[in-house]
Amino acid sequence: MRAKIELWRNIKDSNTQEFMSNAQQLLDISHCLHISSADYESKLLHKYIPQLTELQSDIWTVCRLKVDELTISIMENVENYLRLTEEEKVQIKDITNKSKQGGTMKKQEDFKDSRLVKEGAKNIKLGFYINYLDKQYRHAPIDFGELKMKCDIPKHMQQTMSIIMRALWTSYDDYSNHKYLMDMSVGGVMTIDLLNFPTLAKPAKKWVLRLIYPSDQNLKKISYPDPNNAATLNLALKVFLPVADYVWIPHDTIPTIGWWNEKTQSWSTEGIDQVTYLRDQKMISFGTCKLAPLSYLVKRNCDYPYISWKFRSISHAIAILDIVTKRDTFVIEIGENYAMLIDRKDSELMHLINKKLDPVILLDELLKSGINLHPIVEDAKATDFIPKSESAEERAIFNVAYLVDSFAFRSTKWSKKLPGSKIIFKMRPNLEYDREFYEDIEKDWAHCVVTSSKCGCIKLREDKENMDESYIGKSTVCYLNRDIHIYMNA
Repeated sequence: MRAKIELWRNIKDSNTQEFMSNAQQLLDISHCLHISSADYESKLLHKYIPQLTELQSDIWTVCRLKVDELTISIMENVENYLRLTEEEKVQIKDITNKSKQGGTMKKQEDFKDSRLVKEGAKNIKLGFYINYLDKQYRHAPIDFGELKMKCDIPKHMQQTMSIIMRALWTSYDDYSNHKYLMDMSVGGVMTIDLLNFPTLAKPAKKWVLRLIYPSDQNLKKISYPDPNNAATLNLALKVFLPVADYVWIPHDTIPTIGWWNEKTQSWSTEGIDQVTYLRDQKMISFGTCKLAPLSYLVKRNCDYPYISWKFRSISHAIAILDIVTKRDTFVIEIGENYAMLIDRKDSELMHLINKKLDPVILLDELLKSGINLHPIVEDAKATDFIPKSESAEERAIFNVAYLVDSFAFRSTKWSKKLPGSKIIFKMRPNLEYDREFYEDIEKDWAHCVVTSSKCGCIKLREDKENMDESYIGKSTVCYLNRDIHIYMNA
């Protein structure tokens, strides 16, 4: 694996097509590494995950280096990209002939004023707008076509200088992946760079003279806003960000767009305005006063803490989990060695709906789509929710998994009232495997409390205002099956 990475690092791509092919091959491997990490996590083989993460990071680093290498190659040979193709020469010749007949004359040129160079793959898209002599004022952003990336040329640059605009989109986030942030990049990152136009090669008899600069001087990026031009500080550029097919954005939601702040090592929304989601075109349009890595952001607590949940079996080997989040309801079917998203018709989630997957992989894919049903400890700390102890969680999970074939479970409003050492939920018999209880009476449900060392039913009702933590019976037990039997038959 590492040999393949180093092999690509040490060879030079001859054109954008070769670069895109090599990059996509490695990014496919990166995706496999990510799936393997999730698989190891599900099997509690955590010691292997850092090595896979390091390999994945190396792939991203090499991709970024190769993008710069390709950019330098294009700049060193920029006249070859501006030179007219044979087809373009024929078209201009036709126009010239028509101009002669009309009494006017158009001079035959060997070069275009500007050129778009673009190439796209599943996990990476790269485009160049090469502007040499085209000084016409542009009312619309530069459009990279099927790459679904667009960006304004700053007004103060349109008629004063030649310029190269580079647009790069990657399906991964290699900026904030190394640290915990509440803002989560979803659907990849787009970077727009403005580059100084290089010096064109000059013919000299039978020779062609070309200035070759060191790589650190050849790739000179133009900052925006321009620190030397105060007029650009609050002048927003119109930008269009591509939205990956798997990214789920709820209806009637205004997406959040942020740019990567290298100084603070965090995402910032400062200077972002007029955000609109063009759902049919799978693009987000917005204005930005800062050209930097840009991404669609989702808060890690956008779906957490949950409003409610319920868990019950519909057959001997299949259970259904409903999770009502702050944004929507998600229903998951759970069977032997699989979990499956059901009861949805979202086009963004079609690759997951009714597909049997490893539970960890399903949760990871949902997170990739912008749905966080797998919160971590830091997520809980950012809310008013009291984190529960791991030992109490493990005992609660064991008891629920052991009894779900015969009992139904659901959340209770009292959960936030108890300290972190106690977990509470409601349960009732479900011997007929009912998915929904059409006779849903409060007295049919028992409130059960689980700690790290014991379980028990308490005297509590959902319609009460004050909590009564008195246990039913004379003692508590390690497992709920005996205690719940005593309660239900009391």
